[in-house]
Amino acid sequence: MKRIIALSVCLFGMLHFLWAQDSKLLTEKKGEFKIVDWGVYTHYNCGFTKTETSFNFKKLNNIVEAVRKNPVMDALKGFDLMPTYFAQNCDEKFGYGIPSSVHFEFHTWSWYKKTGKEGRWDIEPPHWDIVVNDIRPFGNGQSYAVNRPYKDDCKKGFDFEKWKTATLNMREVFHTPGKKETLMPGIDIYGGDKIVIYNAGKPDYWLPVTVKEMYTIYFDYYRNEPDEIVSNMTMKMLEAEYAAFSDAEKNSPAYFGGVASISQVNPKKTDQQMVRANPLYWNKQLSKGAVQFMSCILPQDKTVIIYN
Repeated sequence: MKRIIALSVCLFGMLHFLWAQDSKLLTEKKGEFKIVDWGVYTHYNCGFTKTETSFNFKKLNNIVEAVRKNPVMDALKGFDLMPTYFAQNCDEKFGYGIPSSVHFEFHTWSWYKKTGKEGRWDIEPPHWDIVVNDIRPFGNGQSYAVNRPYKDDCKKGFDFEKWKTATLNMREVFHTPGKKETLMPGIDIYGGDKIVIYNAGKPDYWLPVTVKEMYTIYFDYYRNEPDEIVSNMTMKMLEAEYAAFSDAEKNSPAYFGGVASISQVNPKKTDQQMVRANPLYWNKQLSKGAVQFMSCILPQDKTVIIYN
């Protein structure tokens, strides 16, 4: 959490962009602090007990208080700080603790020329997020729902349940988000800006997937693909790709990219390794309300901060 100071850069970038609008930021206006619970325990019925949610709420508050030690968060000027707690999808297979996200929302105050009045930015304000207890972060925690395709779009003998199983198996794997650097035990950085904070003494939170495992997943998916033309064409290309690998390469860890193929699976190392979440990472002796895994993004590119 020491690198949380980068938030000040993010905030100033936002302010720089806002100055260009038809308003004037009230940078000296004293800001207020308020925690907002946006249904963090009510959006999904995941079977958490009242004791677990009460304990978890205290832990979320602790995260907020730790972040507020940053000077930008502590001396509120020009904006109201509203940490907002949102629910996350429950991960039935790989999850354990209560998943949620904390949006540190910057509700900036401005004086508007057209109205001659002060106003606060409340609709989709700038925010910085910490995701809690989601072991498949950065867009990899996909839903377990699989929509049934239209009957007219399906080949003869199509088995929806087999295709559904194959789809869910494919969703389990993902690639790491860039080159990995361990800042210190318990803090990993991917791609220079994606932070994972974890319990260093536990089993690895992600497990490598081999080339053979990846192609097995692809074969199963496209063999059961509802569109016959897509199924046949893709299977032929995948089979040709896989046949070109040696036995040693097939049993090697799989990496994404760096190769011209339909699968984009590579036995040669790149910065994006194919992995799946490890359900054994969680310490299930702890309450489900405990915080065991956190992630966030701290952009280092000022152009991204300012214009996105």
